[in-house]
Amino acid sequence: MIRIGYLSEFIVTRALPDHESYLVQLVAYGMPALLPKKYAIKQYTLGESGWAAIFNLDGSFTILSQRSPQYMRKILEYLIDKELQETGLRIYRVAKTEHARQFKIAVKGTGEAQDLYQKTLYLKSVIAGYIFGTVYYIKYKNNPVEYVKNALLPAPSAEIRKVIHREEINQMEVYVESTLAGIFFGKQGNNVASASKLTGYSIKIIAV
Repeated sequence: MIRIGYLSEFIVTRALPDHESYLVQLVAYGMPALLPKKYAIKQYTLGESGWAAIFNLDGSFTILSQRSPQYMRKILEYLIDKELQETGLRIYRVAKTEHARQFKIAVKGTGEAQDLYQKTLYLKSVIAGYIFGTVYYIKYKNNPVEYVKNALLPAPSAEIRKVIHREEINQMEVYVESTLAGIFFGKQGNNVASASKLTGYSIKIIAV
C-alpha cells in the first residue's frame, strides 16, 4: 500500500503548464502522480526519471516532493547507508524551513556527526544530484541544552555564552555576542527556525 513518506522512482510522462507540475508515472505502483515544480529539485524533460517521496494522497492525484523532510530522510538513508553503519549512527529527525536551502539532520548513536560528515565527503557530488540545498549533520543529545547548541550549526556553538531553558514555556534562550547574532539567526531567520523544528523547542536568540 502506498503511504505518505514512501520513496518512489518516477518517469516524467508530461509537463502540465497550467498546473505548474509534471505528470509522472510511479514505477513501482504503475499509477500516475503529480510532481509540482516548486517541489522538484530540477527541471525535468519528457521520459526523464527520478526519485521522490509521497507527499500528499488527498485529491485526484498523488502529490510527490523532492524537498520534504520525508524525502530527505529516505534518500539519505539509501545514499549513505554504509557510512551510517560504519559510524554507528542513524537518522533521528530531519528539519527545514519552507524557503531555506538547508536541511538539518539529527543523528543518534555511538558515533559523531563530524565523522559522518567526513566519511560522506566523497559522495558530495552524488548527494547534490538528489538534494536541493546543504545538509548539516547534527548530533542528538539527551541533554536538551546541548542538543539545541548543536542544532544551531553552522553557527559556532563555542561562541554561545549561555543557554537558559524555560521549561514552563518550552523555550530556550540562547545568549550570543551581538556581532555574531546574524549567524545564529541565519538568512531570514531560517537557521534558528530550522533548529527549533529539529529540537522541538522555541529558540530565542538574545544578543548581548
